[in-house]
Amino acid sequence: IGDKRYAAALLEKYSWRLLTQGYLHAFMEWAQALPRDLLASHPKIGLAVIWGKILYGDYAEAEARLKEIQSGFQQIPPQSVETQALRADGLALQAIITQAQGKVAEALSLAEQARSLTPPHDLRLTASTALAYGVVCRLAGRYDEAIKALQESIAAAQAIEDHVTAMIAMAHISLVWYSRGCLRLLVEQAQTTIDRAERLSKIAPFMIGSVHAVLGLVYYEWNQLEKALDSLLHGLRLATLAGQATSMIYANVHLARLYQGQGDFAAAARCLHEADEILSKGGPAWARADWIAQQVSWLVAQGKLDEAAETLGTSNLSPTDPVTYRTEVIHLAWLRWMIASHHPDAFSLAQRIVDSAEAGQRNGVLIHALVLGARAGGGEAWLQRARQLAEPEGYQRIFIDESIPVKTHPSTELIVPLTEREREVLCLLAEGLTYAEIATRLVVSVNTVRYHVKGVYNKLGVEKQIQAVERGRELGLI
Repeated sequence: IGDKRYAAALLEKYSWRLLTQGYLHAFMEWAQALPRDLLASHPKIGLAVIWGKILYGDYAEAEARLKEIQSGFQQIPPQSVETQALRADGLALQAIITQAQGKVAEALSLAEQARSLTPPHDLRLTASTALAYGVVCRLAGRYDEAIKALQESIAAAQAIEDHVTAMIAMAHISLVWYSRGCLRLLVEQAQTTIDRAERLSKIAPFMIGSVHAVLGLVYYEWNQLEKALDSLLHGLRLATLAGQATSMIYANVHLARLYQGQGDFAAAARCLHEADEILSKGGPAWARADWIAQQVSWLVAQGKLDEAAETLGTSNLSPTDPVTYRTEVIHLAWLRWMIASHHPDAFSLAQRIVDSAEAGQRNGVLIHALVLGARAGGGEAWLQRARQLAEPEGYQRIFIDESIPVKTHPSTELIVPLTEREREVLCLLAEGLTYAEIATRLVVSVNTVRYHVKGVYNKLGVEKQIQAVERGRELGLI
C-alpha cells in the first residue's frame, strides 16, 4: 500500500507533464493500475485521466469518470485555491464533453464558468480553460472570441512546453481560418506552431497530426496535390500512432476529397469507410457533418442520387431548415444534390447559404456557395464574385473540381512571405555558400540554418537548392 501511495503522489505531481510531453500511453496505464479508492483521493490524477480519455476520443468513459470525481469535490474545503482549480478543470472538461454531444449553449456556459474560476497565474489551467472556451466559441460561431481564447491557450501552453494543448488550440484556430477563407494566415500560423514543437519536443506532440491534416486540405485548395497528399498521409499516420480518433476522421475525410478529385473513387470510398468506422465508435457529433458532406459529394459525382438523398436524411436537417454557421456544411451538401437533381429550389438555397456566410464573414464557405450557386442559376456574375474572393488566397480546386476554369493570373507573390532571416539564407544560398559557411556568416548553428532552409523550400514550393534560387530570382527576392 505504501508503494502505491508513493506512486500516486508522484503521478499527481507529474500528471500533466506526462500527459502532454509524450508519455500519455504510459501515464494512462500507470493511473489505471492504481486502486479505485486511492485514485479517488487524488482528483488531479483522475482529471488528467479524463483529459487522456478525451484525447483518445472516448467521450462516454470521460463523462462517467468526471461525474465520479466531481462528486468527490465535496470532501475538499470549498473556499480553498485547490478546490477552485479543481472545479475549473472539471468544468473545462465538462464543456469539452458537452460540446462533443452537440449541446453548444450548455457547453458555452460551462466554459465561461471554468474561465471565471481559473487562478490568474496558473498557466497550465489557463491553457486548458482557454482551450475549452475557444473550442466551444468556434462551434457557437463566435469566431473572434474563439481566436482570442485559442491564442491565449497557445501562449500559456507554450510557456510551459505543453505542445499537446498548443496543437489542439492550433487545430481549432486553423478551422476558423479555413472557414473564413484565410488560407495564407492559416498556413503561416500552423507551420510556425509545428516547427516550434518539432524543434523543442523530443517526440511528435499528440494532436500534431490534426494540424498536418488541415495543412493538407489547404494545399489541396491550392492545387498542390503531391504536397497535399504527403501532408494528409503524414497527419493520418501521426494520428493513428497516437490513437487520436477525431484527427483520423478528418484526415480520412480530406483524403477522400483529394482522391475523388483525382478520379480515384475506390480510394475515396476506403477513406470514407474508415472515417465512418471511427465515428461509429464514438467520435464527436460535429465531425459527422463533414463526413456526410463528403459522402454525398462522392455519391453525387457517380450519379447515385438516391443514395445521396438517403445519406443526407441521416443528418436530420432538411434543405428548408434555416441556414446557420452550424448547418452550412450540410446545406452545401443538399445544394450539391439539388443541382444534380435539377431541383427548382436549388438557387433559393444557394442564396440563403450565401447570405448566412456573408453575414458571418465566413469567406471560405461563401466561395464554395458562390461556385455551386453559379451552377444553380447564379451564372457568370456569381462566378466572378467567387474568383474575386478566391484569387488573393490562392483557391483553385473549388473551381477545378466543379469543371470551371480558374482564370487566375500568374502570381508574383508568395502565399506565405519569407521572414527576414529566411530571405538572408536564400541570398547566401544564391552566393553558393554551404550550410556551415552560412552558419558562420550569420553566427548561428548549422541546425538553425537547416531549419530556415526548410522554411524557404516550403514557402517557395521547391525541393532543391537550385530550384529555390531560381524561384527567388523570379520573385525578385534575390
